[in-house]
Amino acid sequence: MAGEPLFLAIVETARQHQLLGATVTRGVEGYGVQQGGRIYTDRMMELADLPMVVTIIDKAEAIAQFLPIVQAVS
Repeated sequence: MAGEPLFLAIVETARQHQLLGATVTRGVEGYGVQQGGRIYTDRMMELADLPMVVTIIDKAEAIAQFLPIVQAVS
């Protein structure tokens, strides 16, 4: 999985561990410390610079067991 975007590696790892589901969404607008507190938006930036959010769906126990695995991937 080397060289691929982290969100792809997380989703693939979740699938391999048979979690119920995963969804990736792209941030449209927000702000953060790394941007100096300025608002960033998809109207101003290249899409590659916007944050990605990975949502994993399963029981709490399955997610708790998956967290150390995904931390190793990242």
